[in-house]
Amino acid sequence: MIAQLSVAERQLALVVLGLLALAGLAMTVGGAVNGDLIAIHGLIVLIFAAVLMFVVGQGYYAPEPSPARLAQYYDDPTKVGIVLAMIWAVIGMFVGVWVAALLAWPELTFVDQAWASFGRIRPVHTSGVIFGFGGNALIATSYHVVQRTSRARLPGQFSPWFVLLGFNLFCILAASGYLMGITQNKEYAEPEWYADIWLTMKGQQLNFEVPADRALVSAFVTACAKLGATGIGAAPGRGFAGVECEIVRHLSVSAFADRCHNHGGG
Repeated sequence: MIAQLSVAERQLALVVLGLLALAGLAMTVGGAVNGDLIAIHGLIVLIFAAVLMFVVGQGYYAPEPSPARLAQYYDDPTKVGIVLAMIWAVIGMFVGVWVAALLAWPELTFVDQAWASFGRIRPVHTSGVIFGFGGNALIATSYHVVQRTSRARLPGQFSPWFVLLGFNLFCILAASGYLMGITQNKEYAEPEWYADIWLTMKGQQLNFEVPADRALVSAFVTACAKLGATGIGAAPGRGFAGVECEIVRHLSVSAFADRCHNHGGG
């Protein structure tokens, strides 16, 4: 998969991951000095960035990918997204069974620790299923559907991975925060402020340039609604992650924008 990235995209990935690692290091040191549990989240961010830097580094010197790949759809992020969705489904549903069993057998906490209490593991179930499973499935299928409805390849290889993997880092921070008791006490919006900032920072703009004779406005409206449902809003709309996707036609741009706005882009 790294071989599909251009050299410039590999360099960009390493720069972004380096900055993420520095942020994780700062969180770890700052939390350790002040005795704050944010240090554990900083360590998670640092490890996450280091692992991905190792993966990118392993394929850094691979040859520049052939331009012929641009004639094909880019489905690697879709495949990984589906796998991640299944992993989160197993985690979320296992915890869900555990939470349900606690209603009948409270002693099934197994250990007398705060992290195993009903109040802390319940949001792991809800967020794991809704965001971990559902979010990854929607993002992955969006990448698949939008390329087919617009008959255009994703415009770059870096942005799809940044959105997908960045979203999963958010899910990891959220789930681990619930177990540690690091929340904002808001139903379905429990993650702490730095997790929210990271989710917002994943905003990227994806541009699809599609010849007018290859797609119909209705196809773009379908793509627009699909992206809007996942938090990847089509211009002029925007989704929860602040990720924008502008689909540009050579003709009737204003007509498409009007229909997109009225059919789910916002």
